[in-house]
Amino acid sequence: MSLRQAVVNSNASAGPDTIVLGAGTYAITLSGRGENAAATGDLDLTDASGTLTIRGAGAGATIINGEEIDRVFEVLPNVRVVLQGLTITNGYTLDAGSVSGSGGRPGRRPAQPRRVRYADQRDGHEELGAGVGRVGGGPGTAPGAGPNGGGGGMAAVGGTLTLNGVSVLGNSAYGGGGGDAGASTYKGGSGGDGDGGGIYASGAVLAFSGNIAFGHNIASGGPGGAAGTVGGDGGDGGDGNGGGLYADSASLPATTAVFENFAYSGSGANGNGGSAGGDGGMGGTAMGGGMYLGTVTMAGGSITGNQALGGGNGGGNGANSSGASAVGGSGGRAGIRTAEVWR
Repeated sequence: MSLRQAVVNSNASAGPDTIVLGAGTYAITLSGRGENAAATGDLDLTDASGTLTIRGAGAGATIINGEEIDRVFEVLPNVRVVLQGLTITNGYTLDAGSVSGSGGRPGRRPAQPRRVRYADQRDGHEELGAGVGRVGGGPGTAPGAGPNGGGGGMAAVGGTLTLNGVSVLGNSAYGGGGGDAGASTYKGGSGGDGDGGGIYASGAVLAFSGNIAFGHNIASGGPGGAAGTVGGDGGDGGDGNGGGLYADSASLPATTAVFENFAYSGSGANGNGGSAGGDGGMGGTAMGGGMYLGTVTMAGGSITGNQALGGGNGGGNGANSSGASAVGGSGGRAGIRTAEVWR
C-alpha cells in the first residue's frame, strides 16, 4: 500500500490510527494542488476524531519527498498528528493551506541567490514563484495581489502537531508576484508573502522532542507588479518570514539544529511615466531567516548560517523626473525573530 493510500484510509477511519513506514524514500508523485482529500498533491490530514501517528525508521532512513509538486503535509483544523523518525524534504508551495491568497496565473520567477535540493541534489525547480495576481483589465480594474505561500514542507492551520526526531530539509514557500497594472494609472499589485519555508503553523499547538532539524528551507515574498504604463506607482514587494519555521509559539529541545535557512522579501517595482511621475514600490521586509515565532523557549541547540534579506526598492520614473524612489525593505534577524527568547 502506498503512503497516499494509507493517509486516505486513515482520513476515512474514525479514531486513532498509526502508519508505520520502513526505511526508504516515499515520493509525492500525483500532481494537483488545491484539493483537501489527499487525492492529489500534498497529503491532507483531515480526520479530527483521533490522533494520527506516522512513524518512520529514523530521520536518516525514512524520507518523504515532495518532489516540488506541492507541500508534503497539510494538517486541517482540529486534527491531531504525531510524526516520528522521518525527514520531510523537497516540499514546495504557493499557498498557505486554508488561508491561501487570491489571484494566480503562470508568471515570473523571483531571483534567488541559490536553491538547495535535498536527497538527489538535482537543480532546483525552474518555475519558482509561478502564480501572480491578476493583471489589470482596463479602466476601473486594479491589479490583484500575488497569492501568499506558507509551509513548503508542512502547513497546519489549527490542530495539534507533534514532531519527535524529525528533520525538515530543503522545502520552500513562495509568494506570487503582484499583478501588472497594464495600460492604466494604477499602482502595480503587491507581491504575496512567503512564510515558513519548512513549516507554517497558525493557531496550531506545536510540540517538539528528540533530534529536530530545520535546514536549507526558503521563505520568499513575491515581487511587486509593474506600474500602469500611462503613469502609475510600482507595486510593493511581499514579505518573507521564517525560512525554517513560522509559528505563533514553540518550545524546542536542546537537540534542535536550525541551519542555513533563508527568508527573502520581494523587490518593489519601478514607477512608470506620466507628467507627475510614478513612485517606486517599496521592497518587502524579511524577518527570521531561521525561524519567525511569537514566543520561543529553547533549552540549547544551535542556530547557524541563516539569512534574512530585505527586498530592493523600485525606482521613480516620470517625464519630469519627479517620481520618488521608495526605500528598500529591511532585513530582520538572520537566525531567529521572536518577541521573547529564553536560552
